[in-house]
Amino acid sequence: MSIQLPRAVWLNLLQVFAAGVLVLALIFPLEHALGRIFEADGQLETATKYYQSWNEKHPNDYESRWHTAELLLDTVNPAEALLAMEAMAEDWPGDARILARLVEIEDSLLHVEQVIPRLEALAEVVPDDVEVLQRLTDHYRWFGEKEKLIKTLGSLVRLKDLPDERAEFLEILLANRRYEEIIEFYLAYMDTMPNQLEARLALYEAYVRTNRIKEAIVQLELAFAIDPSRVEVLEELRDQLMAQERWQEAIDLYRARLATNPSNVKLRAELSEMYQITADKFAASGDVEGARLQFRKRIELAPTDLSLRLELASMYRGNEESRVAIAEIEALLKQQGSHPEAWLALAEHHSWANHPKEAARAYAKVHAQRPSDLNVRRILANHLLWAESNDEALVHFRFLVDAGGAMADRTTLVDLLLDKNLTAEAFGLAKPLLRSPTAQNRQLYAYAAAASGHCTEAIPQLQWITERQATNLDAWESLYDCATKEKDPATALRALRVLKRLRGEK
Repeated sequence: MSIQLPRAVWLNLLQVFAAGVLVLALIFPLEHALGRIFEADGQLETATKYYQSWNEKHPNDYESRWHTAELLLDTVNPAEALLAMEAMAEDWPGDARILARLVEIEDSLLHVEQVIPRLEALAEVVPDDVEVLQRLTDHYRWFGEKEKLIKTLGSLVRLKDLPDERAEFLEILLANRRYEEIIEFYLAYMDTMPNQLEARLALYEAYVRTNRIKEAIVQLELAFAIDPSRVEVLEELRDQLMAQERWQEAIDLYRARLATNPSNVKLRAELSEMYQITADKFAASGDVEGARLQFRKRIELAPTDLSLRLELASMYRGNEESRVAIAEIEALLKQQGSHPEAWLALAEHHSWANHPKEAARAYAKVHAQRPSDLNVRRILANHLLWAESNDEALVHFRFLVDAGGAMADRTTLVDLLLDKNLTAEAFGLAKPLLRSPTAQNRQLYAYAAAASGHCTEAIPQLQWITERQATNLDAWESLYDCATKEKDPATALRALRVLKRLRGEK
């Protein structure tokens, strides 16, 4: 081997030889020293050859062999560097530093398939190295090594809170229906999981998939206790409890949550729906009182909801329905006295319960809120008549007729005026009744005409009535009086004979 030694080398060597060969052998490893000298002078390939020669004679010199491999890489001899590192790996099989460097060299040479066994060996040596495991999962994922990927992902999520890896781990297990593995994993490592909430939810999902609902609910309860602000957990827990007919537990859960946030409209609506479902269940089982109790709980959540109170009343039968409805509506009106629908419902239920005075008072409230509603005024007027408040009724019927109300309004008004002996007004309002010449309208017109002294108009109508109602005593009496007044003896005599017969007189 022809070597061009640097000038400095020659000088050093001459000095050494001057000191004596024995001293040289004792204190100066010539090949290693020459390697350093040539490396310092930039002659890396020459230096490498001296290092390699030294390494053959001193295979236990770890640092020298490592340095030699690094020089091979620096001189763009990656293949030789790889061989050097592989040789070191054989001599130091559990050395993490060597294995990691081998991974880097294989990666730089794009030996993708060779990287995997290197990484696997490294992972055995440093099983807690997250980065190594992550690199392994990348390769397993690329080559479709499902079982190895699952195992490595499992190791990763045990070591560190890695949401993405954990989600992938669970997704793969779920996709392959390996629920028992999920359960086993989380039961074993739950206490070490950095994110207890997500771990509980994952375990819950696995229990659900294996139809172990009781255990699943326990995990949901634990998850909700960790973070009560997680609405989706609350809703899932509610659904599971309701599905298991553990209604009261679900309701208590929501009531406790609502107590901390009483203005939450969504919570109130959902709790009300739960009461509805529970009420239906009680009703279906024949427990009517239990169903009623659930409705009362719903009413506590929405005390001004008229429909809820009426629905509760509908759960009673007969006279009880109106009694309960009246009590519930009155309770509502104590809280919201201007509720128009509530006043109307109260009036109707009093009417159905045969309480005319109370119904009239309630309809008066409705009328005060809807003064232009003729139908409300008409109903009020009729209830006033029923309650024997005729003077008040008269005012409303007069208004209805003046406002062009229905023919029935005029009929009632004329009848009312006749009862109060206001015959002139009655006759003035009665003539339009003949536009609809029913027997009742003809009769009212005839009575109004007769009572007000318009017998000429009354007699033909009275004759028409008596021909069709031969036993109508009032009609015969009016006909007799008018015929007498109009000096019609034949008609008067005939009317008198019929009256005697109807009265049983001789």
